[in-house]
Formats: sequence, C-alpha cells, structure tokens
Amino acid sequence: LPGNGSLLATHADSRNLFLAAGRLIVRNARRYYEGGDTSVLPRAILEGKPYPVRALLLFGCNPVVTTPDAAAVKRAYQSLDALIVIDPFLTESAEYADVVLPAATFAEQPPLRFGEKPSAQDGPPSAALVDLQGQARTDAHILSALAERMGVGELFPWTDIQDAFKRK
Repeated sequence: LPGNGSLLATHADSRNLFLAAGRLIVRNARRYYEGGDTSVLPRAILEGKPYPVRALLLFGCNPVVTTPDAAAVKRAYQSLDALIVIDPFLTESAEYADVVLPAATFAEQPPLRFGEKPSAQDGPPSAALVDLQGQARTDAHILSALAERMGVGELFPWTDIQDAFKRK
C-alpha cells in the first residue's frame, strides 16, 4: 500500500489501517493520474517513487492491453513480489500473475438495482442469468473473502452486492 510503513506504525487496529490505506490510495491516485498519464503506475513500480509498490491487485482490467506502453507494464509486473488478478478471463495481464482468481461474468451475477425501495410493480429481485461457472465467484464474494483473510472481514460482512448496498 502507498506509504505502508507510516500507516502500520500509526494505526494499531486493522479497521483504521484499512480505511487510512484506502484514503491514501485514492488521494495518491488522484494526484498521480491527473492529466490522464497512464505511465504513472508502471513507473512507480519500476522506480519505487513516490513509494515502493511491491504488490498489485488487478480487478477486472487488462493494463498490458489498455496501457500505451505495454513493455513497461510487463517489466513492472515482473518486478513485483506479488501480482493478483481477478478477472473472468485469462487476460494478457493475468499471464504475469502469481495468483488468478476467477471472477463471475455479468451474466452470473444479479443485476444491480439502485434508487428508491422497489415497489410491488417492480416484482421480485432479478436473479443471475446463469449459474456460476467453474470456480468463479462474484466480485462481492471475492472482496469479502480477501478482507476476511486480511483480518478486516468485519468491514466486508456481505457476500453479495445487494446486501453491500443495503448495509452502507
């Protein structure tokens, strides 16, 4: 995590550490991605500036294909201690991963419903179009399981996205 040394030193409990890390990631992402510079992350990984990046979690993205300098992205991935990819497909980025977790496709997850409480006219909540395939898991299930294994499971007490939105 960005600045993890200072975060670990100043946050005794995992809840505050997790929330502080999230705020720091968002703040740094905004600062370093202003102007749409997509070379920032590979450069930060390779140079260790503004902080060392030793591990990366890619969730449903494929930067080897979508970033202009694919060679730099590949070099960056090879220099990491751990690359974890969560995706329904074995993408070009996933080929560099230490761990690939199979995510469900849109058809394997119930559609998201936002806004007011459903009325009787809306009918029952929609179900997924098809059952989960193979070892695939929904995004919410993966996030919940990762949080549990990281010791912050109480921050993600849900296993489906509708329940997550209800708990806000």
